[in-house]
Amino acid sequence: MVLVAGFSEPIGYDEIKSFLDAPVEFEKIKTHTNKFSAIHSDNDPYVPLEQGETFKQKLNAELTVLEGMKHFSGKEGITELPQALDAILKFAK
Repeated sequence: MVLVAGFSEPIGYDEIKSFLDAPVEFEKIKTHTNKFSAIHSDNDPYVPLEQGETFKQKLNAELTVLEGMKHFSGKEGITELPQALDAILKFAK
């Protein structure tokens, strides 16, 4: 599982509040795979880096922190994310 700017706790936006109506069940998630990667930016204005740390701690995810990528959107000029492909290819080995 590759998570890009993922979150497992409320991050303060009513528009996505329903995403977390039920708590994230980390132990249940781990029954489906044991390979996790969390990719976050050091200056994401929406998802705090602490969310990546949560995945690192609770899922034993490999945490990749990229500099200056904000929220990885095309609006910010991010149209490719080779680190996500790298994580998938690493898992495939």
